[in-house]
Amino acid sequence: MIYESTRKMSVKEQEVYDLGYLNGKHAAMCSPWVKTSDRLPDDNNPVLVTYVGYTDNLPYADAIAVYAHGAADNYAGAWYWQDSDGVDDNPVSVSITHWMPVPPLPEVGE
Repeated sequence: MIYESTRKMSVKEQEVYDLGYLNGKHAAMCSPWVKTSDRLPDDNNPVLVTYVGYTDNLPYADAIAVYAHGAADNYAGAWYWQDSDGVDDNPVSVSITHWMPVPPLPEVGE
């Protein structure tokens, strides 16, 4: 029994609950997304990020950013948006919650 409800569950209900919990936990552990509170990406390595919108507080997962660790960087200890020109000089002013490596592009057949 993983969780004991305040309401008495039947054995079948408890089994279903436990199975759902374990499946959800497994799915979360297999996710490619990494919480920023758990670990940050390598220095100046572009990654996909999820963030909370500045004005609407909605979650988004549509941007590439870099995190600058190094003391040699002018921007050490901060996230920067990766621009289309490859320059990461725009500071991020929203809360980045998760990141993942940028997946490789699919191969295009000839």
